Amino acid sequence: PRYSGGGLQTLVPRVVGQTVEAQVRKAAGTRPKRQWNEETFLEELELHHGKEVKDVAEKVMTWSKEHLPRLYFGTGTKLGSFVPTLDCGDEAYWPFALCTDGTVSIQFQYFKIRPPFKSLESRQELAGHLNEIEGVNFGDDKLGKRPTFKMSLLVNPDSLNLFIKAMEWTVGEIHRYWESNGNDPVQG
Repeated sequence: PRYSGGGLQTLVPRVVGQTVEAQVRKAAGTRPKRQWNEETFLEELELHHGKEVKDVAEKVMTWSKEHLPRLYFGTGTKLGSFVPTLDCGDEAYWPFALCTDGTVSIQFQYFKIRPPFKSLESRQELAGHLNEIEGVNFGDDKLGKRPTFKMSLLVNPDSLNLFIKAMEWTVGEIHRYWESNGNDPVQG
């Protein structure tokens, strides 16, 4: 803008989008994404959380390959994720995700919009199975969200077995729902 008066003219420069803050924000949005895979995911877990946590993830992945056969690895620049998927009827189910920050997240926010877990009671039943794991305590306030717990809680073989049993129950409930509605449960 130009200001004038009293025989003087003043020009006031205006810089748009070239501030240091704007440049940093813009550069952050252009970071290349990283495509994670089983090898890089497990390496990252072991590096930051130890061999025991990596071994837990391997066991969960092995189980997933058989029961939740569509496997997805995320593209986070820093945080890797492993999300096994079950396609049934016309729905995709992501019961849990493992992350390289050493956490397991339970995908209640997706369950609440898909049968057979639309009702709070059905999600409470799943939470009840998970709450048997020492250190896990999901209350009703978490059953529409994506609560997490540390993967290290599954290092104990009994705890890992309880997690697998909870996921087997979950997969079974999904199959039973689709079969009882006269649909071929598994797609693909």
